[in-house]
Amino acid sequence: MGAADVVPGVSGGTMAFITGIYGRLINAISALDVALLSDLFRLRIRAVFRRIDLRFLVPLFAGILTSVFSLARLIHSALVSHPVPVWSFFFGLILASSWVLGKNLTWHRFELLTALTFAVLAYLLVGLVPVTTPDTWWFTLLSGSLASVAMILPGISGSFILVLLSQYERILAAVHHPDPSVLVLFTTGVVLGLVGFSRILRYQLKYHRSATLAALTGLMLGSLRKIWPFKDLSGSNIMPDSLNSDSYEALIALVIGVAAVIVVEFAASRRKIHD
Repeated sequence: MGAADVVPGVSGGTMAFITGIYGRLINAISALDVALLSDLFRLRIRAVFRRIDLRFLVPLFAGILTSVFSLARLIHSALVSHPVPVWSFFFGLILASSWVLGKNLTWHRFELLTALTFAVLAYLLVGLVPVTTPDTWWFTLLSGSLASVAMILPGISGSFILVLLSQYERILAAVHHPDPSVLVLFTTGVVLGLVGFSRILRYQLKYHRSATLAALTGLMLGSLRKIWPFKDLSGSNIMPDSLNSDSYEALIALVIGVAAVIVVEFAASRRKIHD
């Protein structure tokens, strides 16, 4: 999830879904509330452990932070030196993930319309041009909140939201060359956004599961516009002129991405059976 979250266009929520931890993630984050904070400040450690799935959240966020701080430079270097196969791999991941999510649904007219609507919205969103925004404390806080919402939504990338807000390079620089003032504000915004939106998402999945899964499927499919590997100098999507080395590399990387999702989804389903 951490590796995905530093790439504009790839969602950490998609990775959570691929690895089969999405439902547990939403439930664990939504358990964070005022009562939990009260127990924490009063050092009621046993009560905190009863309220929250720390055995899940601690290693998960430790992995995310480790990946963000260690792999950010490597991933961006790969995107610069080998953009076509890297984006093709991510394209395969998300394409296969949308199929895995969609196959859990019984598709009626309402689900199809919902998926189509959110696919169009995601397609238009990822085509937006980044705007100019301030570097003030409140906007850093807001940026963290908005990015965190996208982080747990499959198909919408938190880092891409930062690109749209013109905060991506600033936050990435604060990670590479630690700037506590920026990181504390941004992290606070992320926590507030995760806690607030996860509760909404948990409610939707509990009471409107079919419509929510259809919407998430649409978000994934619409976001593929951003991840298409072949682009011209202006960044617009194009089709490859002919079958060349780039085309073959892209095809191989796409197949690997699809295969990776199928293998992980198969492993997750086997684990559920044994559990």
